[in-house]
Amino acid sequence: MERLGLESKSTGGHRQLMVTLTKWLSDGSKVKHGSVIFTCRRKDVAFSVVKNRKKAIGVEELSRENCLEILHDHLGNLCDEESAEGLVKNLGGVPSILLQAANKIHEFGSAKRYLAFYTANDDNRGRLLRQRRGISQYLSSSPIPWEEDFQALFEEDFHAIALLKSLMYLNSDSISKPLVRELKSGVESTKWPLEEDLEFAQHVALLENYFFVRSRVEQDDFFLHRAVQTCFRIWVTDTSVHEFTHGQTVRMLHSKFREAEFCEWPICRILLPHIEMVAIRRPQLRENLQDWCSLLINGA
Repeated sequence: MERLGLESKSTGGHRQLMVTLTKWLSDGSKVKHGSVIFTCRRKDVAFSVVKNRKKAIGVEELSRENCLEILHDHLGNLCDEESAEGLVKNLGGVPSILLQAANKIHEFGSAKRYLAFYTANDDNRGRLLRQRRGISQYLSSSPIPWEEDFQALFEEDFHAIALLKSLMYLNSDSISKPLVRELKSGVESTKWPLEEDLEFAQHVALLENYFFVRSRVEQDDFFLHRAVQTCFRIWVTDTSVHEFTHGQTVRMLHSKFREAEFCEWPICRILLPHIEMVAIRRPQLRENLQDWCSLLINGA
């Protein structure tokens, strides 16, 4: 499912989109036996046009099983089980991205070669995701809808974008809110001033409003869509921002896990998914490199 950019600031572009949409809807044969779903980038916009809030459906990724089914249906013998699992882990459960990857894999000759190229670095990921999809109904590259949202969020609240930056090199499946608070402030604390608590909660709520993250209250953490994280890292083109954020994440994780002792295992078990994320990227700055090496040794 692709979102329609009905909030475009360009009046001409908005008018053209509405004309195209109206023309498409007027062709009854296209929607004779189905439904038309209108999508928007924000929850509050959806709630403003839907009387019953229960009918406003949040954007969810496909299940692992459904993702694997899509890949096997489109790739057949080009994709073995291990490569399929790797694709789902790295691409997330977004159908359009999976279909784009499946089309490109035919050019690579195998899913294994595609995956090796994709996971090598962010530049490779950007090159693959920005290419137009080889399927007629998909007209734009995968990152475009999110890039429009990132820009809109940047204009609305720079601090929310700063929060998203701090998540670039954390494991997206389970991000502890206290861990992020410490990463953003550089200060370890279990009791934050009420004003800071409210401000942080507002920024998280704004990210949820854009469907970037989903909070899990009972675990005091949130889930970040893998595709959103990947596209955001592509959107942030300033390499110094990547180096700073990665180094900051390494220092924070290193401060939490300084000693390779068995008694530290409960902490390591929580941090290990995030350590694996930062381990992929070798820091350029000497001070970050020392912490990175120490973190890998202790984690091993």
